[in-house]
Amino acid sequence: MKPLPDYPGPKLECFTDDITKHNFKVLDYLGGGCHSQVYKFEIDGKIYAVKLFNYDGTQTPTYRMWAFGEDPIDEDEDDEPMQAGKDGFSQSTIDSLLLDSTSFHCECRAYGRLKELNREHLAVKAYGYIRLDLTDKKVQQSFCDWDNSRWSESNPRHAWFEKDVLEKLVHEYDLSRPMFGIVKDLAPKPPSDLSPRELFQRYMDQMPQQLRNVHELHKSGIVLRDLKAVQYIDGQLVDFSHAWTIPHIFDPEGGIRPRWVFESMAALDLKCFQDMINSCWYSISQFDPPLKMPKLVAWRDDEVLGRLRSRPQMYGPFLPLLAYDHNAGFMKHHPPYDPAQFNWKAIQKKSSKTSPGRVTKRKAATRGGKGKTKRNKKTETEKTRSKRTESKKVEESEDVKEISVEVVQE
Repeated sequence: MKPLPDYPGPKLECFTDDITKHNFKVLDYLGGGCHSQVYKFEIDGKIYAVKLFNYDGTQTPTYRMWAFGEDPIDEDEDDEPMQAGKDGFSQSTIDSLLLDSTSFHCECRAYGRLKELNREHLAVKAYGYIRLDLTDKKVQQSFCDWDNSRWSESNPRHAWFEKDVLEKLVHEYDLSRPMFGIVKDLAPKPPSDLSPRELFQRYMDQMPQQLRNVHELHKSGIVLRDLKAVQYIDGQLVDFSHAWTIPHIFDPEGGIRPRWVFESMAALDLKCFQDMINSCWYSISQFDPPLKMPKLVAWRDDEVLGRLRSRPQMYGPFLPLLAYDHNAGFMKHHPPYDPAQFNWKAIQKKSSKTSPGRVTKRKAATRGGKGKTKRNKKTETEKTRSKRTESKKVEESEDVKEISVEVVQE
């Protein structure tokens, strides 16, 4: 099978063309959500976490934004496929959304980008995608065997395959449709012998590295859009189901949404991370003596900004933070990195001196709005001095030549 999605930009390779040709079995259920279920698999003697996406996870794009007056509830309640004109988009835009904004394809593209840039350490490792035929007897039996193992041998839940059992296990009610999944490393959980105090301290100690990784994702052209503590397992990011990756139909090149969309979503990621930090401040008060909280700021809130010296960019008006399911407030300052600036076309250019698609950090604004930092001014001064020195040397050289000529003539 070919890499997916069939869309410009990053893609995820296939893990295997046919899972039934391998020795595999279902070992446990790990959790799930609206569009996916995560199972513990054993494939050819190795343990993996396999995230299985139901039909909605591959056919229902999550694209609405609250700040634009778009209600995300409509996405969940609308069982009909998107239609050109009815949903406010052309057919070509709808086709693009189906390939860059559905849960399955969001994960494929994000993991594909990390593989392109050799930055797979930023999240739990993904090995590729699989395609399950739910009508295949071997696939059906693997789920039924696991389900039976949860019941006593004398009182099995079902002695043979029952259609409704598999439907409930994978949350898919039409078994004739193929189910796609992504094979990942099984993220280890924290040691079980830790006390609640030690466990929470471990969680807080991991946050500085997690924040650095979020910045690296933004530099890689990826926004998470739904950042929560539950997306991490012992410090590792395990969920990209809402992530958008450059190139995207809503990026500046697409011209459909404003140019600041990805920058705003990056700011939202940092605000969500700051909410995680703030919740820690509340929790540490429950311990005696108090825990050590790392000095960490992901996003400055309005109260902190109000105490700072006024700057022209703080007067407003401000652009909204683009959350898909709620009013997240306003972007009163910029994130360090704008994912939309990622140059995805440069990834294939091996002759580039800098790392492919590098996104540079936003320069701090200066007085007068000229956009020059003190460092730049210092550099210009040094260049001017250098030119003056060279000019002086040339003049002295010419004077020496004239004196030499006069001496010879005499």
